[in-house]
Amino acid sequence: MRGRQPRVQWGRSAIGACVAVVACAAGLSGGGTGAASAPSCPGADLGPDAPLPDLESAVRCLLDGARTQRGAAASIDEGPLSASARAHAGDMVTRGYLAATAPDGATPTSRATRVGYKGPPGLTSVVITGTGSLATPRAIVDRALVGTRGATLVGASRRAIGLGVARGTVPASASPGATVSFVVAAPGAVTVRRGESAARALSGSVFADVPVRPGGPSVRRRLVGTEILPTGTTFDTRTGVLSLQTAATTSGDQQTATIDSGRFRLLQFPGGGGRLMTEMRIAGSELRGCPARPSARASRDAAATDAVSSAKRKKKKVKKRRLWVRSKRGNYRTRARDASATVRGTRYLAEDTCAGTRIVVREGVVDVRNRSGRRVATVRAGKQVLVRRGR
Repeated sequence: MRGRQPRVQWGRSAIGACVAVVACAAGLSGGGTGAASAPSCPGADLGPDAPLPDLESAVRCLLDGARTQRGAAASIDEGPLSASARAHAGDMVTRGYLAATAPDGATPTSRATRVGYKGPPGLTSVVITGTGSLATPRAIVDRALVGTRGATLVGASRRAIGLGVARGTVPASASPGATVSFVVAAPGAVTVRRGESAARALSGSVFADVPVRPGGPSVRRRLVGTEILPTGTTFDTRTGVLSLQTAATTSGDQQTATIDSGRFRLLQFPGGGGRLMTEMRIAGSELRGCPARPSARASRDAAATDAVSSAKRKKKKVKKRRLWVRSKRGNYRTRARDASATVRGTRYLAEDTCAGTRIVVREGVVDVRNRSGRRVATVRAGKQVLVRRGR
């Protein structure tokens, strides 16, 4: 007697509607693109009884290989999307349905939102189930890349992709099998990971000195549209306004700030508890020529408020470099020469002068620390503080 043929089913949905097709192995053997066969990925041919994390890792590797071959960036494993994909795959096996929309009406967007996804709605799901040789990571990705499903998974405008693998098939089978759910962010939804930023000029001209390699030389260019740039990039916002999106946590939560009026180098550090601290380190040569120790007059000039009339100001231009930052929420820190400012959702100015670093808060609250990391003040809206040089 001939053995049972492997079986595969798939479905796709943009906002809930899902088409499911059941076909024999022969019917799909020629339908794949073969793109997933080229990359060398550990575990690409594992069977469905392998540990689920190993299967998911192999599927991710093969998918990213296919994206790279098409000129798209590697996918980003955004935590809430993968959490919802795993729950979806297990739910399909448990309740015996193969669709993006569950019998209770739950959609890809509603499932992801329940587990913490904060991105735009309109998530897309691709679901696949198979037994035997069609349940290996290589076979799963080969079939996921067929037709419009492939366009969804490897499109350059869709980068945030969650995936989950569950043991078992739909409908249930005596043969070992696997069911996979891919959850894909809406087109144009930009997601970045640790070490990256999505930078866009909101107005005027914003320039970026982008390192060719870590610690290497930089190439200067004007921002056009939204660009994914690495940390270590130095931005010049003296003639424009910059929107800067970075990862707020290791699980993929995103944060956005608006920055203008200065130059800064973008850095990122782990902040504990899965948080990522994005640091804007003020740059520029405007303070060259400052005396070794600030004079009393320089201190008074730096502490003067905008209410002082121009007639009473010192005629000689005060040396300074500055940066305005606006952010409703997120893990941001501006580091100037003599102090750093950590935001709690605010609009504030960090300004270096020969006398020290001045922090002016227009909205919200800022924690201010000196160069040694000691907290020196908590500044609220309408207030300011000067951290003098060497303090």
